[in-house]
Amino acid sequence: MFRIILMGPPGVGKGTQARLLSSTLSVPAISTGDMFRRQIRDQTALGRELQALIDTGEYVPDDITTAVLADRLAAADAQLGFILDGYPRTRAQIGDLDKLLSEASIGIDRVFVLAASRATLISRLTDRATTDGRSDDSPDVVLRRLQIYERETAPIVEEYGRRGLIVEISGEGAPERVAEDMMRAVGRI
Repeated sequence: MFRIILMGPPGVGKGTQARLLSSTLSVPAISTGDMFRRQIRDQTALGRELQALIDTGEYVPDDITTAVLADRLAAADAQLGFILDGYPRTRAQIGDLDKLLSEASIGIDRVFVLAASRATLISRLTDRATTDGRSDDSPDVVLRRLQIYERETAPIVEEYGRRGLIVEISGEGAPERVAEDMMRAVGRI
């Protein structure tokens, strides 16, 4: 069983790596961002509420994010492990996740922190806005998202560092090479 968190700034490649690891480790990649975008695409009541937040680059409130995640972690395919992409993003979410996992008598095995230069991140995000049409990747929103990450999310890396779970990985290389580095860290190659 593998229970992994992928962390890093927007555009570092968490989604790509989550998909690659999911396939190799045979556990689901769980992206709160993808779950929110599905809600928006399906025009649910929650989706309409989320659209306004995402368009401005704001984080979705912790209580909504945690409730959506809790439902997903309860699914049968997540019982044998999972890869979290985009959660936790705040100190409060660390506590929420700890509580969810404690209730299931499980813990996190690794927290991969992907890093890339600011220029690389901005380039990837603006390219993604063009190719994928994502409203949360417009130039103004990209800069806001990077600022929010640096202020709110980067500090939680320290908490997982104190727990001895952090493995730092460069996200600058080809996706396959980055995935190999992570597979080495979990003892799969």
